[in-house]
Amino acid sequence: MASRVKVVIPPGSGASVNGPYPESLADVQGQLYFATNLFDGSATLWRSDGTEAGTLQVKSFPPASVGAPRMTSLVPVGNKVFFQFDDPGTGQELWISNGTSAGTHLVKDVTPGPTGTRFAFTAAQNGRLIFIREWAFAPGNPQVEVWRSDGTSAGTVQVANFGTVGRLVAPTMLGNTLLFFLDTPGTGTSLWRSDGTPAGTVHLGDFGSLSTDGYTSLTVGNALLFFVVTPGHGTELWRTDGTPAGTAWVKKLDAQAVPITQTGSAGSLGLFLLRDGPNTEV
Repeated sequence: MASRVKVVIPPGSGASVNGPYPESLADVQGQLYFATNLFDGSATLWRSDGTEAGTLQVKSFPPASVGAPRMTSLVPVGNKVFFQFDDPGTGQELWISNGTSAGTHLVKDVTPGPTGTRFAFTAAQNGRLIFIREWAFAPGNPQVEVWRSDGTSAGTVQVANFGTVGRLVAPTMLGNTLLFFLDTPGTGTSLWRSDGTPAGTVHLGDFGSLSTDGYTSLTVGNALLFFVVTPGHGTELWRTDGTPAGTAWVKKLDAQAVPITQTGSAGSLGLFLLRDGPNTEV
């Protein structure tokens, strides 16, 4: 039977159906961590063992004139949790917590100064955090960079810099491998992988210019299935296991560029809905 654990949004905080509410829930070795962001700019990191007595504030931050929500994107790595936090002195940057107030602190001011960092993707990878930074220091595409962090400033380092030539599309994890596409106007789209090291960040394949803004994909077993929609070539199904040899064309689905509206899986099968004119096909 469901029951209330604890009131974590205090009365008089302006709570409504639109918030504030507990958010960015993350399981850290059986402890639930979450954030509360109030309308006055204050924020609190919490942890809970599922009991009222065991639901505790880890660290609270006083009101500040910053972006909302102030604390976001909790990612568990081992017995710690990484999160993004907006502070007036640094902007939105990477923080870490071990579940104590003293152990909750800024990891690194990746973009020095109050501007803050655009974290396009964050995930756990082999006991560390891997993330993609987009740095819009000039007009045009932002610079795309892959980073990793062990939770220390010295251990938060850039793995690869792709410059501004491509637009980041659909980053995802396949097991412990980061996969992402770079869409380059006039050249086409390339698929990349990273294991969090420079040597392990490699190119997997090239595709033509897309007629859609992004990719639809699904994981089936140890492979990522994805759809490539190319003007003049129609809609194709591809697969990758995160290696160049394991990245291959599977089947041409339609001679036209048609949308994939929904995906799912059943055991070892990948299922998707393809809309072809008035018909929707599975």
